[in-house]
Amino acid sequence: MVLIIFALCLFVGVVFLSLAGGLWLSTIIGDTILSLLIVGAVYMLLAGAIYTLSLHSVVRKWRRRLNTIYEVSATFETLSLRIGCIVKKVVDYLR
Repeated sequence: MVLIIFALCLFVGVVFLSLAGGLWLSTIIGDTILSLLIVGAVYMLLAGAIYTLSLHSVVRKWRRRLNTIYEVSATFETLSLRIGCIVKKVVDYLR
């Protein structure tokens, strides 16, 4: 519950910050719509950069996990083939 309240407060804070930044920029530029478009573009670029950077690390983690799974499955396959050969030799010896 505390995490939800924190996320909600963070969201409201970002909205107010972007609104204040847009209004401040509109006093400098003189055009409210243009300033809000600039602030929105900056947030989009920031979100894209964060997404790209975090996606890269997630893909690396997934690749590492898949390599581990592949190595374990290859080891299990080799082990099962060796056990199969040993069992076959034992069965042939007992005949």
